[in-house]
Amino acid sequence: MTKYLNISLILISYIVNSQNLKPLGFYDNLISHNYYSLSYSEEHKQAEWVYYKLNASQLNPSVKRKNNFRKDPEITKNSAALNDYKGSGYDRGHLAPAADMKYNSKSMSESFYLSNVSPQSANFNRGIWKKIEKQIRDWSNIYGELIIITGPILECENFGKIGTNRVTIPKWYYKVVIDPDNYKRNLAILIENTAGNFPLWLSPDQIAVLPISEKYEDYANELYLRLQEKDLRGYVDHRNEKMGRKIRDAEIAKVPFMIVVGEKEQAEGIVSVRKKGDGDVGSMTLDAFITMAQEEIQSLTYEK
Repeated sequence: MTKYLNISLILISYIVNSQNLKPLGFYDNLISHNYYSLSYSEEHKQAEWVYYKLNASQLNPSVKRKNNFRKDPEITKNSAALNDYKGSGYDRGHLAPAADMKYNSKSMSESFYLSNVSPQSANFNRGIWKKIEKQIRDWSNIYGELIIITGPILECENFGKIGTNRVTIPKWYYKVVIDPDNYKRNLAILIENTAGNFPLWLSPDQIAVLPISEKYEDYANELYLRLQEKDLRGYVDHRNEKMGRKIRDAEIAKVPFMIVVGEKEQAEGIVSVRKKGDGDVGSMTLDAFITMAQEEIQSLTYEK
């Protein structure tokens, strides 16, 4: 994998220092649509990169998603087909997401070409990948137009093939975000096509603080601020939901740790801890929990 990390760094360096911000790649099959362009791999039946400009303030919320997946008319041979994905267990994961193409009906329609699609784990596509896409749109609303380059890493280990057309299942995906007004804000992300079981150090949300009711929200907020002071990421679930629902939603989101707080926890100044995959691990002081979490982060353990 080191080889491909180095290639990614070279690619990013080229992007930043070149007047032409479209990337280099392994293939020369370049295709331009109205709202994005791509480099297509006939061998892998998908794009190696997709390039587009995002200006979230110009997106139109009235433009609706159509789910009109179909072959790219510019791909005359070696294209993926809808049947390749049917029953495969993998999502038709957008590279340039439909939500980034809500300019008009034309841009939305183009985003459903199969050249802009890659086999992604359902939890990956609907979880961390979706969160990353939304975060980038939020940044675009703040900073203005951003340049996005995204795609799979095709020239390395993969998870096999799907369908009669033998569409490659990538193991890794990347996104490069460029702010043309401030290169210091540029960002590159390399992430595995997993079911979302990220180790604690890599999880977007490391800890969910779950107050049993609104009576304990102040205590929950206090705990969360102390977690932030120790550089631990997460959120407080303020929803008026039963605790079972809060726990279930955190488990679906693959949050590694949950802290449950109620009358006993507030009175004794402790927290009740649940761990993804293990369930209840007992009550302890917040300092003891922080120590446990920090030790796990330092171990860099990856849970499959």
